[in-house]
Amino acid sequence: MPLKFELCPGRMIGGNNPCFIIAEIGQNHQGDIEIAKKMIKMAKEYQKEFPDIPIGYSGHESGINITVGAVALGAKVVERHVTLDKSWKGSDHAASLEPEELAELVRSIRIVERALGTGLKRMLPCEVPCHDKLGKSVVAKTSIPKGTELTLDMLTVKVAEPKGVAPEEIFQLVGKKVTTDVEEDESITEDVVDSYGKKAKA
Repeated sequence: MPLKFELCPGRMIGGNNPCFIIAEIGQNHQGDIEIAKKMIKMAKEYQKEFPDIPIGYSGHESGINITVGAVALGAKVVERHVTLDKSWKGSDHAASLEPEELAELVRSIRIVERALGTGLKRMLPCEVPCHDKLGKSVVAKTSIPKGTELTLDMLTVKVAEPKGVAPEEIFQLVGKKVTTDVEEDESITEDVVDSYGKKAKA
């Protein structure tokens, strides 16, 4: 039975899956940024042409920034040369990473992988305090007397205290009446809008 393992989250290698990757490789020992840019762009083109095959990046540039950038753009595997001394004879040593650089590359890649997330937009727990403080609400664009039927031109969206109706629900307020006087820039809260939020009886 062929070896099968998870190369990266959701990407199985071996078994009935392709057991190879496509890696963009370039001899960029001088660390030329223009060459590195072309290599990364080619890796992105490979992703378009071969969406079911993992794309990797083999870097020969100095430093770690370009390799980290390749991961941010979708590289699933990276390859770098490692040396104990860049001053040793041979062009590979000058373009290789010393142990501390390799460690930093791994740390940086892990940070980028976490930052890439899942592609699903949702509020994170760490964002809640800022949202509670700076999240916007529907407010009165002008003074609105009690009993007035709301129209869109009476409303706007601002950071306000207390928190009012959420901005995405502004259109649901149109046509409803306010049950009390509302001053300009005052939050439109649920309790000042007649029947707001009440579900129609079945």
